[in-house]
Amino acid sequence: MNHPNVLIIHHQGGGGMIHFLDQWKQNHHGQIYELYSDMKGLFFLIPDRDPRRITYPQLAGLIQQYEINELHIHHLWNIQISKLLNVIKRSGVSHRIWLHDFFSVCPFVFFVDQKGNYCGMPKEDPICDACASFGAKRIQMKHMLCESAPTIRSWRDQFRQLLSTAESITAPSESTKLIMESYEPSLCIDVIPHTLQLEYEPQKKVAIASLPIRIAVLGHIYAHKGVRELASLIMQSENAKLSCEFYLYGEAGRDLTKLTQSNFIKRSAYSSPDRLFSLLHEDHIDLVLIPSICPETFSYTTHEALLLGYPVICFDLGAQAEVVKERNAGWTVPANDPHGLYDMINELINNPEQIEQVKRTLYQGRSNE
Repeated sequence: MNHPNVLIIHHQGGGGMIHFLDQWKQNHHGQIYELYSDMKGLFFLIPDRDPRRITYPQLAGLIQQYEINELHIHHLWNIQISKLLNVIKRSGVSHRIWLHDFFSVCPFVFFVDQKGNYCGMPKEDPICDACASFGAKRIQMKHMLCESAPTIRSWRDQFRQLLSTAESITAPSESTKLIMESYEPSLCIDVIPHTLQLEYEPQKKVAIASLPIRIAVLGHIYAHKGVRELASLIMQSENAKLSCEFYLYGEAGRDLTKLTQSNFIKRSAYSSPDRLFSLLHEDHIDLVLIPSICPETFSYTTHEALLLGYPVICFDLGAQAEVVKERNAGWTVPANDPHGLYDMINELINNPEQIEQVKRTLYQGRSNE
C-alpha cells in the first residue's frame, strides 16, 4: 500500500488537535512535513530539522520538490487564506480538512466574545462584525484575509472556498457537524470520532459516593474552558457550606490560581491519560466537572472521564453534552443558567445515590464492550 507524502498545516499550539496529530503520526508511514504561521510569514518543517521561514510562492515549489501528495489542514491560524488557495491551485495538490474548532465561522474560534462570554452562536453578520471589529482579532483578520476592512462575511466566504474544494471534511462529533452545517449547509461533512489510547483495569466494584462529594476538573482551565464559572462555583459552594470538594488536575487562569478556598485542591497536571486513573482513584473522586462555556468539538477530557467510569457534569453544549446524553452518563445544565452547576451539585449532594446509579451504567457499558 502506498502512503502519501503529507503536509500538515496546524497552529503549533496545544490542545486536542495536537493530541490527535500525535496519534495520527504514529500510524502514518509516508513522509510528513509540517507548516504553521505567525503574523510575519510561514514556517516549513522538515523532519529532524529546524523550522525554515518561507514565502507562499516558495511553498508551492516545496510541494513539488518533496513530492507532497496531500495537504492535511488542521488549523489555519495566521495563514493567509487566499494565498494558500493560490498555492493549492498552482501545485494541483489535494487538501483534506479536519474540524478541531469553529475558526472557519468564528474568528474567536470558540464562540466566546472579547469579554470571555459565550455568544450563543448568532448567524447575523452585524452581530459578529460588532464582536470582531476592534482589537487584536481585527488585526489578525486583516492579515489572514489580506483586506484593509475585513468583515465576517468575507471571513466566511474565504474559508468557504477552501472548505468547498476539499477532498474531505472530517468532524469528530455529530454536534460539530450540525453546528458547521447551520452556518455552511452545503458542505459534506463526515463524522469520525477520535480514538482514545487509554489502558487501565476497570474497577470491579462501583464505589458508593459519600460526603463530601469529590469533584475532579481535568485539563487546562482558561477563559473558554470556564475558568470564571468554575471559580464562582467554588466560592458559592464554600459560602453555602456545601459538602463538596473540587480537585484541579491541570493548569488554570488567574481566577482560579488566586483562590484560597479550603474546598479547592490544586493538583499538578497529569502526564498521560493512563496516569489519570491512578490520580482520580487515589483522591477518591466521585465525578468529573467539565466547565467549558463553549461547544467542544470532541472533548478528550469528557471521553477519558467516561471511559474511566466517572460521571460527568457539563453545560448543554457541543460534543461534551452530546456524549454525556448519548450514554446517559451524567448531567447537563443550560448554558445560559448562571446557577445551573451549583444547583446540580447541590442536588447530587442531597441525592448521592444518583452518582452511584450513573457509575453502574458506565461500568455495565464498559463490561459489555
